[in-house]
Amino acid sequence: VQEGRFRQLLVKTCIALLFGWHVLALLLPFVIFGLAREILRARSAATDSPPSSLLFQGKRAVAALLRSRFLLLGIVALGFGLSVLTFNFTMEYVALDGKTQLTELPSFKSMLRRTGQNPHFNERHASILSWRPFLEVQFRSVLRMFIPYPLLGVRPDDVFHNATVDGYPTWLSGFQGVVLGIVLVAACLIGSMFVRQKMLFATLASFGFFWALPMRNNTATVYHDFETMYYIGLPLVFFTFILLLARRLTRRDGVIVVAAVGAMLLFAFSSFQMGRFGLGPEAAQAARDVHQDLLAIHELVGGETVTVRSSHDIQELHINVLSYNTHYYLNPIVVRREYYPSEDRGFIVMYHRVDADSLLTPQNRYFFLYNGPDLIASYRSAYPSIVSSEPVAR
Repeated sequence: VQEGRFRQLLVKTCIALLFGWHVLALLLPFVIFGLAREILRARSAATDSPPSSLLFQGKRAVAALLRSRFLLLGIVALGFGLSVLTFNFTMEYVALDGKTQLTELPSFKSMLRRTGQNPHFNERHASILSWRPFLEVQFRSVLRMFIPYPLLGVRPDDVFHNATVDGYPTWLSGFQGVVLGIVLVAACLIGSMFVRQKMLFATLASFGFFWALPMRNNTATVYHDFETMYYIGLPLVFFTFILLLARRLTRRDGVIVVAAVGAMLLFAFSSFQMGRFGLGPEAAQAARDVHQDLLAIHELVGGETVTVRSSHDIQELHINVLSYNTHYYLNPIVVRREYYPSEDRGFIVMYHRVDADSLLTPQNRYFFLYNGPDLIASYRSAYPSIVSSEPVAR
């Protein structure tokens, strides 16, 4: 828009789509606002030149639409995105030896669920996906994007101690947080009308909603809280307006320099604070211990299937990614998750240590590997003693 490099924009768009689908959410308002601007210009030009009938204005608008580079950009982005999606499905089909139908592919099922096309999922999570609670959480998320971490007053481990509501400090969880979020969004969109690059500012301010609303099943914070970072355009626009206004009032560019230095110091302090609460040396050491535990299990298991006993107690470790670590470090071993592993499971991994002969990794700290049949047999042999209240129960 600023330099007229349309061909470069096409190339960069296609490259960006290889990184993620969120690019489409940024392009969609850009294309819509661009088309609207060109159509309005065409109609205005048709009104100023005879004949100015509605039919003539409509023809001019259609002609402008068909010639628009914004329309071409949208078509190219959509076509390239569909080709990438087709390639992904094809590779997954081949990886599964061509024995799985398209509608049964894991990625296809995930696509249906994330786009709201899975009735069972929708019904199961209706209380979260309903528009009112969903939008309330989104506007509170917008407000949180404006507040530097030290001022937010929430620590990463507060979620485990019920000190937050949906991951927010309690003072942001109420109706006031929703109202403030709405006010900030409105301020950004209205402010976009009073700057030179209206379309670019409006695109930056709105693209987060162009992703969050259509992908409601994916962006509800109970599933993917990090999706709220795509509202980053709103604080960028808001503080840009503040700086432009400050420069206009003071007529000095130095205010921008002072704000930049202040922002850098605030960012450094925020990083320091995050390192102090839950993301510091203790968590790093725990992650290293988990790494060693799973490597030891991987070496003992070889190529056999492993059953991981599911348990909510893992949250006590304050490392909420442990469930994913098992798949990562045990690759390419097949990992099954069961709450009650059956007797025929060869290897069982649990988060609790049981000092029995079936324990194969006594040196581990978080993940423990057991011989499945021996472990279950020891439980069964101990059960009569526990029921009869013999001393072994104590």
